[in-house]
Amino acid sequence: MATSSQLEGRTNGYIIRTFRLTDTSLIVEWLTDSKGRISTVARGALREKSALSGKLDLLFFASITFRQSLNSDLYTLKEVELKTTPQSIRCSVAGLNQVAYFVDLVRRTTEQNTPTPEIFDLFQRSLNLAEQGQQGPAFTLWFEWQLLAILGLQPARDVIQLTEADRRVLAQWEQSPNDFPMADQLSQQQTNNIACLLTESWIREIGRCPKKRNELLHWLSAAFGNVVVLHRFHPQ
Repeated sequence: MATSSQLEGRTNGYIIRTFRLTDTSLIVEWLTDSKGRISTVARGALREKSALSGKLDLLFFASITFRQSLNSDLYTLKEVELKTTPQSIRCSVAGLNQVAYFVDLVRRTTEQNTPTPEIFDLFQRSLNLAEQGQQGPAFTLWFEWQLLAILGLQPARDVIQLTEADRRVLAQWEQSPNDFPMADQLSQQQTNNIACLLTESWIREIGRCPKKRNELLHWLSAAFGNVVVLHRFHPQ
């Protein structure tokens, strides 16, 4: 039974990070639908006969029961009921790298124990698209565009350096936040222009470009035959 200094709760979430706490226990970080980003202690999870064995891997989606201490932000994980596990993402280097970047952006733009239902929904939609085989630099930029919109940091589409074709792409993304349209219709120049616009937005709004972003975009661009130059321009 939970004491007066402990509360039990239940939520649904994705595992976005794990690391070893002791020889038998893990710290598991979740992005949840109702609690936001939370960290849990999975005591004994590494024991062979643990009830949690095989249930705590990256991107697993589960319903979890936890015990929350009023004196700590670290919850105790009690039960895990798996709902979905990724299949195709885990078989694709591009898919894993891309989703790892999405996780990094989510961790950098959210605070622990703060509900962020719009970001959870975006992450869930993006994982579903990635599981269906969606990948490439344009998909990464689409995720950034949607995340910046949720954060209230989305750049204007009327900057002089964007072409009319670029603006149509962004308008389509804006009008269809629940889907990723026009995946195969971005030219090299369009991809580069939109990447640079978002580069400027990240630097202007958070003071820096997200870690490993350029490396990922270059790698994806080379893999998909659409090289991104990522020069910088200054919106006017």
